[in-house]
Amino acid sequence: MALLSEVLRPGHFRVLRIDGQGPEVMRLKRLGLCEQQPFEVVSTGNPLIVSVAGTRLGISQSVTGQIAVEPETDHDALDGGSIQ
Repeated sequence: MALLSEVLRPGHFRVLRIDGQGPEVMRLKRLGLCEQQPFEVVSTGNPLIVSVAGTRLGISQSVTGQIAVEPETDHDALDGGSIQ
């Protein structure tokens, strides 16, 4: 398990947990980024771009630090403590 803010390259992931109740977090949940939802990291950086439920979203680094994820495939596996 790692935070979405630790993802270093594009790949396929699954949301494990989203902490916080702020308006940004609530908006992400309404747009489909919620627990157990698979999604794709399209571009890293700030904002980090994800594709979920047919929609691309830009997520600020402050919010990605509240989202726990796991890789969907071995290709997206952890390497050196961070998701590469």
